Amino acid sequence: MAKKVDIQDIEPIEPADFEPIVEKPTQAVYRQHWNIGRIFWGLFLVLIGLLALASNYGLLSVNWFNLWRLWPLFIVLIGLSILTVHGWAGRLLGVVFVLLALCAVVYAVLSPQASRPITDYNQTSSRLSAASLGNINIKTGLGKLDINTSAQDAVAQAHLESSIANLTTDTTLNGSTQTTNITTNAVSDWSSMSVNNSLSVDVTRDLPLAINLDIGASEVSADLSLAQLQSLDIRSGATKSDIKLGDKEDLTTVNLNSGASSFIIRVPSSSGASVKLDGVTSSNIDGLVKNGDRYESTNYATAPKKIDIVGHLGLASFTLERY
Repeated sequence: MAKKVDIQDIEPIEPADFEPIVEKPTQAVYRQHWNIGRIFWGLFLVLIGLLALASNYGLLSVNWFNLWRLWPLFIVLIGLSILTVHGWAGRLLGVVFVLLALCAVVYAVLSPQASRPITDYNQTSSRLSAASLGNINIKTGLGKLDINTSAQDAVAQAHLESSIANLTTDTTLNGSTQTTNITTNAVSDWSSMSVNNSLSVDVTRDLPLAINLDIGASEVSADLSLAQLQSLDIRSGATKSDIKLGDKEDLTTVNLNSGASSFIIRVPSSSGASVKLDGVTSSNIDGLVKNGDRYESTNYATAPKKIDIVGHLGLASFTLERY
């Protein structure tokens, strides 16, 4: 039988003396390090933005073409962007390197480019007696291209003012079609020089024409309103084109194949106009309504003169104006 215990007979137990366990906070060690590449590219973008702003306001004359001559420096900096620098000596070296690199950029873009003397070239493509149709092929690169018409015996007259290219022409006859090739040929190492390249071409008003343009980064201005233009084909890179068409032919077809470009096409209000575009990022088509996969003027079906425009465009803008 269990013995009954009186609670008053139990002596209290004194708690043992002990020290509380306190965890000491871990002290993180922060090591400062610099990434030279990231510092440079950040300051580089700020610098280029300031230079572009000053250039736009006419405060500085900036030659952006000179930047390409620093391409070895950019390769070095891409490699350094992978590395980090520790300690005061490394940080000092990084600051000196970044400052020297930025000074090289400023010196390059503010230094005048080497230039060549501007040379004039003139070429004439005379009309052959058997020709009843003219096919004109114009191939040029960086610069300006102006096309106009005149009442002349020659199929085309070309004039080039250039510091970077020369001018060649040739003419052949196939049946009754006379083909004229007008080409500007760039000299070697033109990218290290200032660019002056302006080509102007006068085409005849007295012969039905098919005109083909193969152009690079050019600014094009063409007034073909008085030409007997049957077709216009443009293959271009980054161009800005302002083209005025006429109504001398019953049907004029225009084909545009271009990348990052801007087109303004002006057509007579009396002509029926049809436009079909793909890939264009923005368009302003004056007075045309949607009809299937294309836009048409309200008088397209009944107009005796028609202009059909087809554009395969990349990052581009297209504007159609009626005059």
